[in-house]
Amino acid sequence: MAYKKSRINSLSSRRIKKLKGDGIFQELFIQYGVVLLLYLGLFFSTLVSWIGMPMSGVSPFWTAIIIFTWSVRWPETLPSTLIFFIGLLTDIFTGAPIGVHAFSLLTLAFLARLQQRFLNSQHFIAVWIDFVVLAFLFIFLIGGLSLVVFEQYNAILALLTGSLWSWLLLVIIFPPLSFITSLLISIAKDKNESF
Repeated sequence: MAYKKSRINSLSSRRIKKLKGDGIFQELFIQYGVVLLLYLGLFFSTLVSWIGMPMSGVSPFWTAIIIFTWSVRWPETLPSTLIFFIGLLTDIFTGAPIGVHAFSLLTLAFLARLQQRFLNSQHFIAVWIDFVVLAFLFIFLIGGLSLVVFEQYNAILALLTGSLWSWLLLVIIFPPLSFITSLLISIAKDKNESF
């Protein structure tokens, strides 16, 4: 009789361990799946930015929102080399001077990371205002550097108008895109801290 009880207990403990093992697999899948989803979001936002709106001359760089939010919320998982390559590929595919987007994106990420502690303790409106200022710097840095490199000073009015509309669209789309990015980051960070 004692043999049957010990055998039942050992079988039960093996099943419990197996279930716990499955839970760990699910947790890892969720954690890495969310991080993969973040990287895919970064990739697709970059593709959408490359397509732009060619008829209007307005092409907001949606990736700037994700890079800003990611740099504020979880900068350890967004390497500067990735930001640099995204900027470099953007320059190649959009015909911008080589290095303009890379430099601008790295500047945006650097300034966001500098303010990370402050912005993480602030209300969303303060983060949005900070993005408004940094996006303005980002858009006009790209426009100004492109203007200087291409030496097309006669197109300054068109550049300013297109840059202003691009900036305005970035500011308007920031809340939902930042919310989704922040939500994914918080899920990934929670799963990461549980291990």
